[in-house]
Parts: sequence; C-alpha cells; structure tokens
Amino acid sequence: MNILIETVVELFKSNIKRPALWLVLIIMLSLSTIILPYIDHYFFFYDRTGKRVELLEQISSLNMEDIAKDERLLEEYNSIIDDIHKQGKANLLGLDAGTLFIPTTKSIQFWKFASGASLLWMLALCVPFMNTFDNKSSKVGAFFIVLICGAVTGFISCIIPTFYIPKINYFIIPALLIAIMVIALIKSNKKKSKE
Repeated sequence: MNILIETVVELFKSNIKRPALWLVLIIMLSLSTIILPYIDHYFFFYDRTGKRVELLEQISSLNMEDIAKDERLLEEYNSIIDDIHKQGKANLLGLDAGTLFIPTTKSIQFWKFASGASLLWMLALCVPFMNTFDNKSSKVGAFFIVLICGAVTGFISCIIPTFYIPKINYFIIPALLIAIMVIALIKSNKKKSKE
C-alpha cells in the first residue's frame, strides 16, 4: 500500500507543472457526467418503453373481476398502476421515481462529496509519514496539493447526477481513482524495471 501511495505522490509531483493535463482530465470527467442523463434519455428510453408496453399488455390481460374480489390483489393492482403512472411522468433528469436518476438531497450531496474526496484525503494524511520528500516544504506542498485534489474530486462527484441507487455514486469516484492509481503503479514499475 505504501508503494501505491508513494507512486501516486510521485505522479502528482511529476505532473504538477502540467496544468493542461489536469484541465483536460477535469473537463473530460465533467463532460461525461453532464452527458449521462442524455445517454439515459436517448438510449435507454426505448428499452424502458418496450418494457412498459409489455407490462401494459400483461395488466390489460388480467381478470378484473377476480382482482376486485380480493382486497390484497386490488391493493397490489392499484400500487402497480400508481408506479406506472409515476414512471410515465418521469422526465429527462429523473425527477420522479422509476428512472435512472433521482433528485439529490442535501444528505446525498454530502455523501457524494465525502466519498469523492475521501480517498485523496486519506492519502493526504499519509503524506507527513512518507520518506520520499527532500525537505519539509515539499512535504507540506504535497500535503496541500493532495488535499486540494481531493476537494476537486469531491466536487466532480457532486456534479454527477444521482443514480436511482445513490450508493453507485458513492463508489464511482473512489473506484475511478483506485483504477488510476493502479495504472500509475503498473506504469511506474515498468519504467523502473527498464532502468
């Protein structure tokens, strides 16, 4: 784990003076989060519509006389009809139940930010104990750079639309960061083995 953290710090140190790289990375992440609702609307919409047609065919084939005789069946039938009605009202950004996205509450927003920033903030807590720095000022600089990068990833996590299951949002950015760290570690090891 220590090797992974040191590799990430080295990656930050070697690319800190390349603002174009960071800008491109932030723009790509931001654009991908902005287009997610449109992908949902234009690609997954037809699949959802087909399933709704199948559901309508199944519901219309039900025997209403048998359903009306049993209160539990009638209650379940009405619940299903209500869910279908809500689904039909769902809009592009999923501001109603039954779509890919839901409204973001303050609690969800907090956890999205915290999960997006947490990995880099934990990394920042490890920086003071690392021996990879020449002096204290570079260690302090790396500490604050990693803290700021954590805040940026937290912000990016906040602007991603909230999925119907918010736990997906809580794992997207940390999983992406872990993937980036592992790739950086693999590339770093390849460079060291060539030298």
